[in-house]
Amino acid sequence: MNTSTTSATTAVLEPDKGAGTLLAVEDLHTVIDRRGRSTSAVDGVSLTVAPGEVVALVGETGSGKSLTALSVLRLLRAPVRLASGRITFDGKDLATMSPRQVRAVRGNGIGMVFQDPMTALNPYHTVGAQLAETIRLHRRVPRAELQPLMVSLLTEVGIVNPALRLTQYPHELSGGTQQRVMIAMALANRPKLLIADEPTTGLDATVQAQILELIKDLAAARDMGVLIITHDLGVVAGISDRTVVMYAGQVVESGATRAVLRAARHPYTRALLEATPRLDERAGRLASIPGSPPEIGRFPQGCRFAPRCGRVQDRCHTEMPLLQLGVATAEGTVARDQVRCHFPEAEAVPVVDAPISPESGLPEVEAPATPSLEKDAASDDRPVAVDAAGVQRYFTTRRGVTKAVDGIDLRIRVGETLGIVGESGCGKSTFAKLLAGLDRPTGGEVALHPGEPAPAGRAGDRAYVQFVFQETFGSLDPRRTVAQTISEPLENLTDLDKKARADAIAEVMAACGLPAGVAGRYPHELSGGQRQRVGISRALVTRPTVVVMDEPMSGLDVSVQAQIVNLLQDLREEYGMTTVLVSHDVGVIRHLADRVAVMYLGRVVEVGEAEQLLTHPQHPYTAALISAVPLPDPELEAARTPIPLRGDVGDVNPHAGCPFSARCPAATQVCLDTRPVLADVGSGVMAACHHPGSVTVSS
Repeated sequence: MNTSTTSATTAVLEPDKGAGTLLAVEDLHTVIDRRGRSTSAVDGVSLTVAPGEVVALVGETGSGKSLTALSVLRLLRAPVRLASGRITFDGKDLATMSPRQVRAVRGNGIGMVFQDPMTALNPYHTVGAQLAETIRLHRRVPRAELQPLMVSLLTEVGIVNPALRLTQYPHELSGGTQQRVMIAMALANRPKLLIADEPTTGLDATVQAQILELIKDLAAARDMGVLIITHDLGVVAGISDRTVVMYAGQVVESGATRAVLRAARHPYTRALLEATPRLDERAGRLASIPGSPPEIGRFPQGCRFAPRCGRVQDRCHTEMPLLQLGVATAEGTVARDQVRCHFPEAEAVPVVDAPISPESGLPEVEAPATPSLEKDAASDDRPVAVDAAGVQRYFTTRRGVTKAVDGIDLRIRVGETLGIVGESGCGKSTFAKLLAGLDRPTGGEVALHPGEPAPAGRAGDRAYVQFVFQETFGSLDPRRTVAQTISEPLENLTDLDKKARADAIAEVMAACGLPAGVAGRYPHELSGGQRQRVGISRALVTRPTVVVMDEPMSGLDVSVQAQIVNLLQDLREEYGMTTVLVSHDVGVIRHLADRVAVMYLGRVVEVGEAEQLLTHPQHPYTAALISAVPLPDPELEAARTPIPLRGDVGDVNPHAGCPFSARCPAATQVCLDTRPVLADVGSGVMAACHHPGSVTVSS
């Protein structure tokens, strides 16, 4: 069977173009022209979206998701071009329209929400000016009606104080409000179809839950079709009716979301599900996908997933499978699906079957014992690795004093992994830098291995601690090779000679899963996962006793994230290091952390053993964070109700009471008047709350 038989592919994947179809993409081919050759980037993609339906387009970076969306919108720029296929929107073929005709459809008929609102919004113009321009491009609105219309749009997308927001610039808004502005602009001319490209990537779980709920409600209220592009299967489970999975430019599986996520038939879909860190279970190791997706123009012969597939057979290397129509059964539900595999799996994906905890809304499953967890059960007698006593970090601005860290007392013991969670703006990264010595506290003290003499040599206390930065590309010198980058701490903090440094570099690269061949490469020649491994190698090469990691997996594909999670588990056992892990991903924290500290507005509001705290949260803020984390299971998602948080992190109780009371669903008068302090609430958990355990995650 030849891989290039386009007609056969189209015949199998002919979309349903009935009266209820709003968008029908048929056999779409998008190519990149380079040096006289055309390289396929989107290869025969077909999909449909109906009015009021939410369709998710899923896959790793480089799978062709965004290119598919840009092809539909005709927003491709040279050397990328639409080669063939039909794009039928509301009965009209966009593929044959002139640029002027397509511009009339965009905005009026199709709205677009881009991934990063800070780059999509113009920093030189106010929100009102940009929203007004969007409206005036497509229709005439009298000046007297324009302001009320814009206020109405911002109100519809849940923006508080819309009249004020219209006068502000993008940088004055929170990330969630910026994304709401983007949605308002996309909806300004009442489009029939909304295309959202990773609309929640990088947002806090609480904000993400609000944005997804908003999109789902708007789709239902306006009978608007939605095509949402994401790599997060939890997002897919919570919002979409149907799911289309892409890999290496092709659709490999599609069908009803419940069928795809509960009875995935393609090995790639199953691998993505198994690699996702889940808040409702704590596995010893995640099932990572080996290797990386193929680059455009270097697709393997036969099945494109074959080099990474755990069920590969000889036929997979020689024949490309066609999309087959099949039946997916998930606990009695039968739904048509499509799968591109010679040997599709029919069994259902294992799901968690356990009683639901009333506190967390999650299945109550027993965590598998690991050596580190068993050791930590009696860890109070272990020596202290980091002692933060009354730590403060204040910043003075024209508007007054910002208390980024406001009096934190925390001890981290040798060999322990402490996870720090909280929304953006809660002070997590600032506190992490204070622990690592990258910033000095305004008040209080951070002591490393208190009571022990400082290490000899020019490094002093710096030899104890190293830092892994969130933005790997920005933290790596583009002019230094991998080996030179990893060598830098050795040159600055040790007296090792060249031979000893080379041996140490080779050893840490091997431990971090970096092949020796990448030692001479530069950062731009590496994948995202490889760059993160370089950052971790640089931190570990001096054998520090404490490693502080600030969002080390932010923005990584789930397959790469699983590899890094497993790597950190292995390194902790091998190096015996104390780890501080800052993350907004509570699922990752549950897999890696022994204890968890929850921060809100510069203070720790709850701290305790990870399993206990994440399954039985005592502080309302912790419960809200957990309730907002999506699970890659449509049934569990449907059974959970996120706890709504009013306003943003910066909305503070103006009185002397609890800073969270302005947003807390359980706040009473005592919360407004008196600031709570951290106190033991039982089961080894401490919480700063007048009413611990009063807010639970409904199920």
